[in-house]
Amino acid sequence: MASQQTFDYVIVGGGTSGLVVANRLSENPETSILILEAGADMSDDPRVNIPALWTTLMSSDAVWHYQSIPQPGMGGRSIREPQGKVFSSSTAVNGQTYVAPSAADFDSWASLGNPGWGWDSMGYYVRKPFTLQLPVDQETSDHLGLEWLRKDLHGSNGPLKISFPGSKENPLIKAWVDAFRGMNKTISDDPFSGVAVGGYSNGATVDQDTKTRSYAGSAYGAPLKTRRNVQVITGILTQKILLDKSDAGLNANGVEAVLDGQVQTFHASKEVILAAGVFNTPKLLEISGIGQSEILKQHNITQLLELPGVGENLQDHLMTGVSYEVNEGIVTSDPLMRQEPSALEAAQKLYAEQKGNGSGVSAINFRIRTPH
Repeated sequence: MASQQTFDYVIVGGGTSGLVVANRLSENPETSILILEAGADMSDDPRVNIPALWTTLMSSDAVWHYQSIPQPGMGGRSIREPQGKVFSSSTAVNGQTYVAPSAADFDSWASLGNPGWGWDSMGYYVRKPFTLQLPVDQETSDHLGLEWLRKDLHGSNGPLKISFPGSKENPLIKAWVDAFRGMNKTISDDPFSGVAVGGYSNGATVDQDTKTRSYAGSAYGAPLKTRRNVQVITGILTQKILLDKSDAGLNANGVEAVLDGQVQTFHASKEVILAAGVFNTPKLLEISGIGQSEILKQHNITQLLELPGVGENLQDHLMTGVSYEVNEGIVTSDPLMRQEPSALEAAQKLYAEQKGNGSGVSAINFRIRTPH
């Protein structure tokens, strides 16, 4: 429990956004910061750190087990929407795929009335967080089909490590690249140019030197633990934003949260920063009285501000997997994805011996870039 109950900044959510903001703010040693995270700190858990074990987290307490309502456009199917419920949030539980964004997305945000959010302004910040770690030998680079790499488009000193864990002993990777070459559909440019189209082998958030997951926790969370002006409370659920209403509008001055069944109040002398994720941030706004009047009335919530956009217009992208048979003797990650005990045991043994260099341990990720 934090001995101090008033801070300059109270950040709700210890995921990517919350940790990056806390990291930057805490560079000033005179600034006090509190981070409230609903999940646990699993920084030392092998399921987080060993790249291939991420599937074991999907059915654990490390995620919010959200489920969509039946989707008419998908034949009434209800889709699982797991979200990270852990210090570092979804970056601690995801499949470590690192996909370059499209310039068209940023330019669309700018065109909707957000000056400064276009690709010309944001391209630099896309590269800033990471360091690209290239394969150690040219043979592996050729096997992965990385001739598209343009070093000027990649980060070189960011805290997040991006590597290519695919092994040159794995024939599936080269088959993927060769298939697109045969159709003249290989990637047209470096994906981080923002305008590339085609198939390629993408990078992963895996530190090439340690063969461990590189994520918000290692990149931004670890430095925070050494700073005296930052306090982190895990396992605490924020349930309300404390708001003052005046002629000037609403002012957030703190939050109410539950820890071990006890309600705790934390005040912010400067700002309350919401970084609780795509589902929990709007939910927290709504239960605090900010949102559509019709929805708040349904739940007997006193409205403090009519803001009809809260919780609306979420568009999630679909992921389509392609399944196919392979020849006898070709190693795939299927047994790991199914969490077969014998496969997990063998993979952990191989990882301990070779630190992820074996083809049975590293995840295989391929991507197709399409015009937006």
